Amino acid sequence: MVGNVVHDSAGNVHIFRGVNEPSLEWSCSGATSEVDYEIMSEKAAAGSTGGAGVGWNANVVRLPLNQDCWLNDPSNTSYDPTYAGTVDQQVQWAEQFGMDIILDLHWSDKGTYSVGAACLLASESGTGNCQQAMADAHSLTFWQQVAAKYASDKHVLFELYNEPFVGRGPGPSSASWSLWLNGGDDTADGFTVVGMQQLYNAVRSAGAADNLVIIGGLYWANDLSGVKANAVSGTNILYAAHVYETGTSALPTISTVAATYPVILTEFGDRSGSCATATDTTVTQYANKQGGSAPPVELSWTAWGFYAAANTCTFPSLISDETSYTPTAEGKVVQTALIAGP
Repeated sequence: MVGNVVHDSAGNVHIFRGVNEPSLEWSCSGATSEVDYEIMSEKAAAGSTGGAGVGWNANVVRLPLNQDCWLNDPSNTSYDPTYAGTVDQQVQWAEQFGMDIILDLHWSDKGTYSVGAACLLASESGTGNCQQAMADAHSLTFWQQVAAKYASDKHVLFELYNEPFVGRGPGPSSASWSLWLNGGDDTADGFTVVGMQQLYNAVRSAGAADNLVIIGGLYWANDLSGVKANAVSGTNILYAAHVYETGTSALPTISTVAATYPVILTEFGDRSGSCATATDTTVTQYANKQGGSAPPVELSWTAWGFYAAANTCTFPSLISDETSYTPTAEGKVVQTALIAGP
């Protein structure tokens, strides 16, 4: 990595472009398959398994995870002894089809296993959401273990925490940014949060000296305004932003941050239920330096999400089914952008 761009082992600028593969955050068993990875990857082609006709040409996949499914602790009733193996299978499939993989800590538990267990139980009925305001003490253990496991694999990237929202927002305060960076007592959410610097240090101390680390901003990762004043101390760091239909106003600030640091848009889409494609079009064009608020360099991204949800337009889903992998309206925009390349 040099300045605000990522380089590959040959010294060439590398731009990550791909999709999210959800389900392992709300289910310890998930709903993924090898075919998913073949279809989304750059190696998938006409006539490939699954019958999608043409591949999506992704070079990276982002995998949302649940720390309680992973952590083997006698007090953790959500622990699944097969979960680490399931995650490892995703890593193998991604690399088999020529993709890098982002392991994203998506769901946590406020440092209390019963919170995570209740969320997982509710998710089985479609009502659970275990997104918390920030990481916790259990998140540190999660990253120590995950980083140690993949320290020798530079195709594995670590996204430390999905969508921090301490202080809510918009316009997070300096106190919220301090919690985001350093951790501390989050009285509004009722637990002690672990900051991004602590999470980053946990990854590096576990032996993962060179793996790229991704760090999302505040206001559910839509706000990067405090990044420069609260930058995490370290190397090989990208900052992540999420841009949904009401968040495109953040693009000029994202561009400002991208002048100094590498930026990746790890989620975007339209969750309004309208199946509108304007946000996907705006974001993919923006990432290619098009538009009035264009960034100084082309940006990496992973679109949400390569999963055929029942609520396709509010999820939002990039595919309408997992047999033919037919793109939704939003999916067509993303697929076209991936095929066109950076």
